[in-house]
Amino acid sequence: MTIRTTRRRTKRGAAKPGSRAADRTRDPEWQSAFAALKKSLRSKRAIGYRVGAITEDDIYGDDA
Repeated sequence: MTIRTTRRRTKRGAAKPGSRAADRTRDPEWQSAFAALKKSLRSKRAIGYRVGAITEDDIYGDDA
């Protein structure tokens, strides 16, 4: 597990290193926001034409 460092500006303008948790997925607040996002995306209407699986004939033609 690695810890990312970010640089934050102080009042004097100098960069101050800060640390950030490497795995935010364990954060309960993040998990609830992610679940809400998934629910929202699932409820949206699909746009476009769904084509299904692409076969070798589709890629190379019938001569292959």
